[in-house]
Order: sequence, then structure tokens, then C-alpha cells
Amino acid sequence: MQMGHGLVFSIFMLCKMVGSKAFHLMSHSLSPSTCLQVVFCGSALCLLVPLVSEDYEVLLLAFCGFEALLGVYWPAIALLRSSELSDAQRSSTMSVFRSLLNLLVIGVLLLVGQLPERLIFGMALAMLLTCAANVSIIQASHLVRQRAIDDAYRGGTFQEGAKLIVASSHADEAESNLPLSPDREESSSIEMAERRPPRATQTRSSGDGASQYHATPTREE
Repeated sequence: MQMGHGLVFSIFMLCKMVGSKAFHLMSHSLSPSTCLQVVFCGSALCLLVPLVSEDYEVLLLAFCGFEALLGVYWPAIALLRSSELSDAQRSSTMSVFRSLLNLLVIGVLLLVGQLPERLIFGMALAMLLTCAANVSIIQASHLVRQRAIDDAYRGGTFQEGAKLIVASSHADEAESNLPLSPDREESSSIEMAERRPPRATQTRSSGDGASQYHATPTREE
């Protein structure tokens, strides 16, 4: 049984959307680099199916899995790219990657009629395994960097932080002991006058003749 290309394309797009939703669930427990390792290894397995089977349903299921993993790939690589590449270098670096990708696509399209399909799938499988190895290298570098930060934090950061705290406290004390300039003295007196509570003034009521105290603010000159 074979389906039309339009229905197959719709199924592929649906699988890609399912993969994007799956990444939202995976991101709560897995890092982007780990998600990419799952994507590359799973995609390699999916592209291994055309090398060992020619059944239509099996091939369709394998390509649906590949599209689902592609839906996981795009948000994961976007997060990894934003963390590894700075804003100033991201556009130029991605331009180089896109140029290499376009050259690869043009080369494959020129040779697609001359190369057997098994060789093309084998090349794609090798590239996916290379990508998985590169992601493993990036993840190992993250672990080494985090371990170095932890060692530096345990080694000397506490003492350096204590020195900075003591130095900042001495600077505050020295600044508080400095004599005030006329402008600063006038401004400080105005602030103290504004913060002072209102004085109680004595007013006599006209009803029973008893003296009552009312808190009325008086202006300080």
C-alpha cells in the first residue's frame, strides 16, 4: 500500500510538530546538548532502516521518526547556539555554516543521479554520528568548565569575597566620616526637616471652653 505524496508530507509535518512538543517536555529534565545527542543517535537509527529494509510501511515509519526528531532538533540547537555563540559573532558564524550547507546540498543534488541511494544514506548516517560525537565533545567541555568553576569557588572565592566585603565597609565608614560640603549640609537639613513629625499646637475650641491639642504641621524656615 502506497499513499500520495501530499498525505505523506502532511504526516511528516505532523510528526515534526509532535517533536517540537516533545522537546518542551524533555527540556524540563534534559539539557539541550543531551537532547541533541538523542536526536543525532535516533536519526542515525532511522536512516539505518533504508539500508536494511525496503518495505514501504517500515520506511514510512522510519522517516516519520526522523521528522519527529527534526522537530526536537530546531529548538535544541537554537538554545545551544545562543549559549555558545555571542551576539556579536552569531550572525557571521551562522552565515559560514549556511554557506557550507548550501555547497553540500548543491554537491549532493549534482551527484544524486550518479550515486546509489544506499551510499547517500550511508553518508548521512556517518554525518549524524559525527554530529553526535561533536555534541559529546561540547558536553565534556561544559563539564570541565563547570568543574574548574567549582574548584575555584571552593579554593579562593570565599576569602576574596570576605576581603571585598571588609574593603567596602571601610570605604563606607570613611565616607561617613568626611565633612559635609555646604550644599550637602543644606540638603541633609532639608531632608531631616521633611522627616521630622508635625508639632502639636494648642487650639481652643469655642464649644465647651476646654483646650484641645491638634497636630498641625508647621513650616520650618
